[in-house]
Amino acid sequence: TMNVATAMFLSWFVCFLVDLLVRREAKKSFDLSFSMFKGMGSILTSTVGLIFVAAFFAKGLQQTGLITYLIDVAKNCGLGVTGTGVVLSAIIGVVTVLTGSGVAAFTSLAHVIPDVAQHLNSNGIAIMLMMHTASEMLRALSPVAGVIIIVAGFAKVSPFAIIKRTAIPCVVGYITMLIIVSTIF
Repeated sequence: TMNVATAMFLSWFVCFLVDLLVRREAKKSFDLSFSMFKGMGSILTSTVGLIFVAAFFAKGLQQTGLITYLIDVAKNCGLGVTGTGVVLSAIIGVVTVLTGSGVAAFTSLAHVIPDVAQHLNSNGIAIMLMMHTASEMLRALSPVAGVIIIVAGFAKVSPFAIIKRTAIPCVVGYITMLIIVSTIF
């Protein structure tokens, strides 16, 4: 078992050694191999900032009471576990698309799962799965998501061009996930 940082370092080191064997110029090989870290740093700087802003936005939505209101409506309409899970996953999905961060949307709203599950006499697994999968799957529909910005930057196209290609697979995957979770749980 190996963590991501170790795997990246080992891969970088192996690539450096291969490049050094081919070029036989240590300085040029070092310079070229460190460009990976420079590129990661420049791209991830904007991504980390985006995650911070997304978390701040999600917290703001919570503070306004909008999220609590929508959750209360879902709980009091008698939708049951599946219906409430669908509503909550849709809320997470909207927040994810608006903020560009599935992690921030899910972690800022996941604390409601135990309360909702208790109200519905459920263990909450179905609701959690629906919310979590929505937060991760629907992130590719956000023009401000870090992954969309990075891919658009590499491809030298607009983030909206990327979203046009991800929209159908993401929505179909999201609906499929809702059906599977509803069936299993």
